[in-house]
Amino acid sequence: EYSLGKWVDLRMGYSYRPSPLEEDQGYRNLLLDNAWHSVTAGAGFLLAGGEPGGSRATLNAHLQGIFLEPRYNRVGKADEAGDPFARGLVLTEGHMLGFGLELATSF
Repeated sequence: EYSLGKWVDLRMGYSYRPSPLEEDQGYRNLLLDNAWHSVTAGAGFLLAGGEPGGSRATLNAHLQGIFLEPRYNRVGKADEAGDPFARGLVLTEGHMLGFGLELATSF
């Protein structure tokens, strides 16, 4: 987070979340999960006030992108003996984009 004077704050962030599932799941479940990268950016604008202990009004905006790493997930079921059947591979990948706006006041 960086402040550009008293009135504007800029924020940026990055995170990586690895998949908790093993690459080879042995066809024992139908869980689909990918590792993903998250990139965020935002800005906060002081509209009024800002003195320590005083009232203030801020407008905050942010943008977030999530990018799934392409992954072939092994899927299928197991019978009572634990032997797999109905095996297959499912390719999962994609991206998501989100935007938020917040007006905060304190007095």
